[in-house]
Amino acid sequence: MTENLPVSWEEQMKADAKAQLDAERPALAFMSLKSGVMSISDTPVPGNEMDCIVVAAISENTWYKDRYDPNVRSNPACYALGEGKAENLVPYKESEDVQATSCGVCEKFEWGSDPNGGRGKACKERRRLALIPADGASEMVILSIPPTSLKAWSNHVSRVVALTGMSTAAVVTRIKVVPDAKNQFMVTFDVVANVPEHALPTLMDKKAEALAIMLQPFPVIEEEEAKPSKKRKF
Repeated sequence: MTENLPVSWEEQMKADAKAQLDAERPALAFMSLKSGVMSISDTPVPGNEMDCIVVAAISENTWYKDRYDPNVRSNPACYALGEGKAENLVPYKESEDVQATSCGVCEKFEWGSDPNGGRGKACKERRRLALIPADGASEMVILSIPPTSLKAWSNHVSRVVALTGMSTAAVVTRIKVVPDAKNQFMVTFDVVANVPEHALPTLMDKKAEALAIMLQPFPVIEEEEAKPSKKRKF
């Protein structure tokens, strides 16, 4: 019989860590790409580009019931976050209106399901990246890549693996926002240099820190925050 055995200290520490993280909800700064302008905390990034180290990346699937309104802060009605392929993710139980048992079988994740027409999906597929600016000028930031730039990100990952045999944390990446006639803007990725080998263990610690934050459920929005406003922080 093992049911009455005391919980090991490792398991208790892990449980305590999760409880503390849920209670404190640490936040990372978000990089905005609104209107094709790269900015952090409303401050434009010089040259619309940044050299950084991408220490972590997750898939982000989000479905909103209502049409997007930049003046109203809102959470997706159904969403999924995870390191795996987007179609293999499972909606978070914290979602307001879960649409399916998994994203891969959800009608709103099918091509052509966008209620606005076209070939797009009603549930938008993005990638969240955790970035450390190479110049050390700021703390880690989160960038959400729009669906139209996912192919560019996938190609960059393949290129880094081919060059180094390691993840994107092994190189300095130049992320740039450039005009695009069809999609208003696109996000591009280029390898600038290799990261010194002695720095890699520290970056792996940063990855664990970033994932713990990025995989948290969307925070609850209070009624007062959801009211229309003339200016939004994000």
